[in-house]
Amino acid sequence: MNIRFSTNLPVWIADNKRIISQLKDPQRVFKTAALNSLALISERIQVFGKLSNGSAIGGGQYNKQYAKKRAASGRQVRQIDYTFSGDLMQSFIAGPGPRFYALGFTDEGNHNKKEWLENMHGVAFELSEKEIDLAFKDIQNDVNRIIAQGK
Repeated sequence: MNIRFSTNLPVWIADNKRIISQLKDPQRVFKTAALNSLALISERIQVFGKLSNGSAIGGGQYNKQYAKKRAASGRQVRQIDYTFSGDLMQSFIAGPGPRFYALGFTDEGNHNKKEWLENMHGVAFELSEKEIDLAFKDIQNDVNRIIAQGK
């Protein structure tokens, strides 16, 4: 069967190869969403002490003995924020993966610490529903920007 094209799509594709290659490039399309997601998750954990589902980490309170240790070191004790030395959150990064930008930990020790904390308290280092919506908006904005730049 011979297909005869009656649209200008093949011409548009030929004229816009640069746009198409940029849209296929995960570094261009997902980078903003990943960086913003990293900031949102970090803020949710460190500032608000919340898990991905919106509940307070560990019921919201440090045990009295650990709260005293934190207070003596000048750390806040209002809510659990997964920050004492800062190593865990500093190793939580957004970076390029083989197919798209991703969030993860720079070393196995902090990845294991995250697993231990999440087994104890619940999931914290994944996007909440609201954060997913914001990430999709970032992706849409990047796609629209790439297309607009190509016109």
